[in-house]
Amino acid sequence: MAKIGTSIRMDRDVLKWIDERVRERIFASRTHAFKYAVRQLMKREPSNRKSHEYYDAIHRDIKHINKHPRVSSDKKW
Repeated sequence: MAKIGTSIRMDRDVLKWIDERVRERIFASRTHAFKYAVRQLMKREPSNRKSHEYYDAIHRDIKHINKHPRVSSDKKW
């Protein structure tokens, strides 16, 4: 599959958290972290995209990310 370059904007603290995981060798790179995160979401998406359970799970994950002790953000997802 051909790869296509893109760019995204995100809060500095989230990027800092990702960079820490790269330094800890949890992820090989920022790209690896984003690919992993998106693939995890894709696996969880049901065939019926209107599933309330699916969207509730995503919101729980986002709340967990926002509560992470190393991530402090004025903006909540």
